[in-house]
Amino acid sequence: MGKIKVLLVDDHPFFLDGLKNDLYEDGRFEIIGLAKSYHEAFRLIQENGFDIAITDLHFKNSELQGDELIKQINRSYPGKKIIAFTEYPTKKNIKVVEKNGAHAIVDKACNNDELMKVIDIVLSNQPGFHIMNSKNKLTKSDFDTELDFAADDISLSFLQISDREKEVLKCMSKDLSIKEIADELKISERTVTTHGTNLRKKFNVKTTAGLIKTAINMGYI
Repeated sequence: MGKIKVLLVDDHPFFLDGLKNDLYEDGRFEIIGLAKSYHEAFRLIQENGFDIAITDLHFKNSELQGDELIKQINRSYPGKKIIAFTEYPTKKNIKVVEKNGAHAIVDKACNNDELMKVIDIVLSNQPGFHIMNSKNKLTKSDFDTELDFAADDISLSFLQISDREKEVLKCMSKDLSIKEIADELKISERTVTTHGTNLRKKFNVKTTAGLIKTAINMGYI
C-alpha cells in the first residue's frame, strides 16, 4: 500500500514546518506540497493528487479563504478527507467548515500529537464531525454548548523575557520561517528553535499559534 498523500495549506511557515516534520517522522505520509494560498493549493492537487488536505482558514492578501477552499475541494474531489486547522475555532467557523464538507476542525493551540490523533480518526472513517481544541475533543452533539478556546490567564509579573527572546517572538509573529529568523537575527536555526521552546514554556502554551495569540493579548507583540 502506498503512502497517504497529504496537502498542507497555511501561510505561516512555522506551522507548515512543524507539521511537515511530524508527518515525515510518522512514516505513513507523503507531503505533496506546502501551499500558502487557495490557488496554490489547487495547483498542487491537480499536479500530484491527494488523500487528505489540512488547511488553515485565513490566508493573508487573498480574496479566497480556507472555507471556500474546503467547499471547492469537497465539490471537485468528493470522498477526499479535509481537516481545518485554525487559530479561530469559533462556533461560527465550526459550523461553516462542517457545512462546506470538512471532516474535522483543529485548534492551532493543540499540539501536533493531538492533531495526529484527529488525522487518524478522519482516515479511519469514523462517523461524525470531529472537533479538537487545546483542552478536549468535542463531537457534533456538543454544538449546543458555547465553546471556550481562550488561553489560560498568565500573570505578567512572572514572565521574564530576554531581549533576544523578544526579538525571536516578534519575528515569529511576522510569519518568518526558522531559517529566516536565524538569518535576520544572525543566530543559528537551533538557537531559534531553543528560544521558541523556552517561550512556549514561559507563556504556558503548547504551540506557536498559542504563543503568538497569547503574546498579542498580553501586549508583547
